[in-house]
Amino acid sequence: MTKLKITIDLSKIDKSRIRLNSYTKKDGTEVHEKLYDFEAIPKKQARTIKEGDTWELAETHFVQNAPSKGERERGEKMVILGGATQLLNKTGTTAEIKQGIRNTFKKDEDYPEDEINPSDIPFN
Repeated sequence: MTKLKITIDLSKIDKSRIRLNSYTKKDGTEVHEKLYDFEAIPKKQARTIKEGDTWELAETHFVQNAPSKGERERGEKMVILGGATQLLNKTGTTAEIKQGIRNTFKKDEDYPEDEINPSDIPFN
């Protein structure tokens, strides 16, 4: 799973786009929410902010108001509210890294008698 850190400039929030949502929970408690819809869109080219030998912190997305159906049909441009950063690994994709970790574990037959055999562990 990829984690994004999203930063929004609250001075760019259009207060008229805040929508109110109210509902009642099963226990009878009333809930009132103020919701604001935005979307994070991947950039064509990530911008490196910092980097090390094996990692890179990059701005990978921009955040904008989520357009309504009418705004989409009219092709209106949305206000950019901020950006999202992501910590990237330079050594390979997440799947390759996970596979590499799996390959470091020994097979059952590689364990001598006095060592713990992973197949003996009930939650493995």
